[in-house]
Amino acid sequence: MRRSWWWSWLLLVVASGVFSATEVVRAQDSDRDLADARGGGATEREVLRALDEARRVIAAKQFHPAVQLLQSVLDRDEDFFVEQTFRRDGDDFQDDRDGQGGVKAVALKLLRELPKEGLGAYELDYGAVARNQLSLATDDDDFEQVATVARRFSLTAAGFEAVVLLAARASDRNRPLEAALLLDTLKGHPVAAQKRTPSFLMNVATCWHRAGRADRSLETLQELKRLAPGNSLRIGGRDVALFARDEEAATWLAALVGSSSRSSLLVESWAMPGGGATRNESAAPASPVGGARWRVSSVEHLAMFHRAKAELGALIQPLLRRELPPRATLTAEPKRVDPVLTAQLSLQRRTQLEGLIAREQSALRDDSRIAFPAALPLVVGDAVVYRTISDVTAVRLRTGELLWRSALTDGALTRLWNNRNIETRAGEVRDVNEAVSASLSAHVRRRLFRDAAAGTLSSDGQTIFALEELDPSNNNATANAMRGLAEPAAANKLVAYDLAGGRMLWEIGGPRGAKPVELSGHFFLGPPLPLDGRLYCLAEVQGDLRLLVLEQTADRGAVKIDWSQTLVAVDRPVSSSPLRRLSGLSPSFADGILVCPTSTGAVIAIDLVRRVLSWGHPYTSTAATDGVEFAAPMFRRGRTQSLSVDDADEKSRWVDASPLIADGRAIVTPRDADVLLCLDLLDGRLLWSLPRGEWLYPACVIDGRVVLVGRDGLAAFQLADGKPVETFASIGVESAGRGVRVGARYFLPLANGEIATVDLNSGRILARTKLSDGRVPGNLIAGAGAIVSQSAGELIAFAPLRDIETQIAEQLQSDPQQPAALALRGELRLHHGNEAEGLADLRESLRRQSDPRVKSILAASLLAGLRGNAALVHDRAAELEALTDDPQQRNEFLRIYAKRLEDAGDRHGAFTQWIRMAETSRFLNDLDPITSNHAVRTDRIVRAKLAEMFEAASPEEREVFNTI
Repeated sequence: MRRSWWWSWLLLVVASGVFSATEVVRAQDSDRDLADARGGGATEREVLRALDEARRVIAAKQFHPAVQLLQSVLDRDEDFFVEQTFRRDGDDFQDDRDGQGGVKAVALKLLRELPKEGLGAYELDYGAVARNQLSLATDDDDFEQVATVARRFSLTAAGFEAVVLLAARASDRNRPLEAALLLDTLKGHPVAAQKRTPSFLMNVATCWHRAGRADRSLETLQELKRLAPGNSLRIGGRDVALFARDEEAATWLAALVGSSSRSSLLVESWAMPGGGATRNESAAPASPVGGARWRVSSVEHLAMFHRAKAELGALIQPLLRRELPPRATLTAEPKRVDPVLTAQLSLQRRTQLEGLIAREQSALRDDSRIAFPAALPLVVGDAVVYRTISDVTAVRLRTGELLWRSALTDGALTRLWNNRNIETRAGEVRDVNEAVSASLSAHVRRRLFRDAAAGTLSSDGQTIFALEELDPSNNNATANAMRGLAEPAAANKLVAYDLAGGRMLWEIGGPRGAKPVELSGHFFLGPPLPLDGRLYCLAEVQGDLRLLVLEQTADRGAVKIDWSQTLVAVDRPVSSSPLRRLSGLSPSFADGILVCPTSTGAVIAIDLVRRVLSWGHPYTSTAATDGVEFAAPMFRRGRTQSLSVDDADEKSRWVDASPLIADGRAIVTPRDADVLLCLDLLDGRLLWSLPRGEWLYPACVIDGRVVLVGRDGLAAFQLADGKPVETFASIGVESAGRGVRVGARYFLPLANGEIATVDLNSGRILARTKLSDGRVPGNLIAGAGAIVSQSAGELIAFAPLRDIETQIAEQLQSDPQQPAALALRGELRLHHGNEAEGLADLRESLRRQSDPRVKSILAASLLAGLRGNAALVHDRAAELEALTDDPQQRNEFLRIYAKRLEDAGDRHGAFTQWIRMAETSRFLNDLDPITSNHAVRTDRIVRAKLAEMFEAASPEEREVFNTI
């Protein structure tokens, strides 16, 4: 096991003074597992009785029976919460928890508080077992077994060393908070008095310091100072004087071990939502410049599939005829496939489906509802993997070339589509069933704009993990299913696809009794979190929401449960809870703590090293349920507000439920609550909260700021206290999906068809890239240096940044004034924040060669400057007159110009610009947002403004106005 020098030295310190064990008494077998997901009451009762009996025998100084009872609790497969006063059938149980932990925390607390004789009994009974297991683990470099010793026998001498080993590993893996938390569990350890030396405390303080927890670091340094002889500490072979005053402690420590800031690694691939386990990762450098390199319709491959299916049938039929027995005959000739007609039908299907998608998206926007795509693509290796309306598809990152499509497709979509249409001999298609057509529209809307569970994927770099719904034909209510009216299934499937070719490796879940049986009947709430060779999934079965930890076989051909933990018990099944069913719930992880959203009035955290419940934080849920509680009712959800199923819509909810973890804080945006929670990752304490208002999702946490995206732009809040960052410019733009962070820049898709680059230090828009042909970007990700956008109907990719930089360098080397290269470099410089140089490049490019796209880029940048400083409009008016060929840009320029003239008292000039705007707005059907729930057509705004100015004008001014 490799580790840094100071950890190696620390292990030498703790290795001395180990208790000797002359007898081994094995612990009682762990409690039986729950017979089923809802039948845990009796087992929980037994555990609580065991704790009560342990207190009784401790009071009687019968320590060997006591430690065996307590060890039986620690050896349980699962933990559970207890109430502060638990009363069942007249039995009272006291609360002995440290903080908000479960029954295992109670058992550990009772063990720590044993007198010396009791601790000796515990070491005698379990010390030798722990020592033997730790020796085997260290010989094999098996950290899993080291963790097992730390979990089961942490209060033995060997357990102490196991915890130190795990802390050393966490520190070496740049997880200082995890290391600090592990070392913090050694407080009050039976051997702590011998091991808690100044040098040991120096390492603990360093971990707290590197984790950004100055309060805990100071607390440890104060203890160090009390223990250090001669007011100095020997570090690296020299004596170092300690700090004189507590106010100097942080500076003193930083001078020795460096800054507390943790380096942020750039993510090259984008293998899961948020880029990594914290959901707060920064992508490797990328930029949306040069226009889209390629685009693929998300329904194109579906149409191709129908065509290929027909052609394959034509090939197979003759083969079947030749293989029939001699006496067998076919009753009819095989249907001949007209390739021209088949191609026409495929094109018709694609056109119709694209039209349906566009209509659903427009309907959502017209109703002021959120029209964000539900799907988030991945970039893994050289592939972009994404969910279409029907399947999982992979294309090549550089070209968009189809690599594979999953074998499992959306059976409900196929049935609804086939029942909606009749193909006549002429190839015409017409509607035959309005009810089925409405069901098809509802299915498309749910699948593309609401179902984040199916729309999000994850990957471990080799395998793609996706959720698939059960085939409606397996439902007993087949007739209703065909019409799209069947009740949602109570189970679904988690499926693994091979990244290399799309082959299905395994599937789990499905109806009760399906193989593997132990995983049947589960409804997986979101894609798994791949972490250190395991898959962490949130799933619901028979009323329990559980964490399942899965492990794949070496050949990735199968999967099994490694361990599991019940999180909450729900009264309303997922089949009748659309909010929980569609939210796409997946855990987040940092510093040894797994944070699990539940959308049931609580967020739960689990200590993965010790496999115990770390904390639970309840909140008032606004979901339509009959009541919800933790696995044991330690916390009960607050007042439930009445809410219809139709209101379970993004219009009034957070778009993303994934917790963001940064700097020892968890930013939680529950889908079933109208509040943002900032929780302490250490203990789950609420540090501050923020009403949701019009905010939609947290973009990121960076440099002590939480950046939120709302309907009308971005804003930043202090991570420390939730107060607004006054220096952060609130941007008045309407977003069209989720963005992606690249360093200190954030790429945000806009509803007007642009991608904006936002400076996360100031909130200022650095540049905008407008998509061609009226396209609107969707959710953005970045991987391998390329920006990828997935909208409801299309996947778009920009060139990788390295390719762009190479192209610029090569073209300018052959011709330093090459217009296209200057334009590309100028656009790139704008997105990187080099405004002056970028504008110069764009102007020089246009001087040498006119280009509509370059004019649009330059105009967008100049207009962005006017939004922050309208006084510049006079200096830029002539240039913008020549640049704004685009009607939207011209209207924006004229509106800013008119307002500036009116503010300056030039009412004639302002009226003139509004008249010019009226001429332009005739060609626009755009709706200008007035508030988050109110939009007005541009021409109506112009008409109202002209009427207002004319009404307020003097008779002399009206005469002048009439001449314009």
